[in-house]
Amino acid sequence: MDISMSEAAERGWIVKLGLCAVPFRTQQAADQFVERLKQRLEAPHWLPGEPQDRHQTVTQELQHHS
Repeated sequence: MDISMSEAAERGWIVKLGLCAVPFRTQQAADQFVERLKQRLEAPHWLPGEPQDRHQTVTQELQHHS
């Protein structure tokens, strides 16, 4: 995802996420938003159907058959 930040001519700061623009009053607030967004994007994510989901499904089935 493309993330950019620019000053908005005496109106604060704009963080752009692709085609979406998010306004902020201060550069500090914009910086904090960008940092948190990057942390969340870089965090591990699992998709449905990946091994941990299959393990959970099998475990649930075994509990029902006990």
